[in-house]
Amino acid sequence: MGDERLAACARTWSSSRGRVGPRRTGTGARARLTCKELLDRVNTALHEPIGGIDPADAALVAIIAAGDLGLVLDRKTRRANKQRIQELTKLSGPIGPALQKSIQAAAIGEV
Repeated sequence: MGDERLAACARTWSSSRGRVGPRRTGTGARARLTCKELLDRVNTALHEPIGGIDPADAALVAIIAAGDLGLVLDRKTRRANKQRIQELTKLSGPIGPALQKSIQAAAIGEV
């Protein structure tokens, strides 16, 4: 995972946390660590043998893919790992497909 994706993730995390929790400015060490941890977990889930993947990490990838979170799982990576993402989605249970249906319904105004 590139440094630019880590920096973008940290900036996004910091600014979004400022609205919910304590006000944050810049990209602190905690934001960078959180983003690095997230990117590492996704990368591991995409490349380790399927039998060794924690179901929570499989669900994490399924949710990120369903939510189309490009800062974490960009288009190129999604395309290159399409089959693997489908396997992880199956492993994660109903959360990925349910979230994807909900997002699609919201996008067309059904929700």
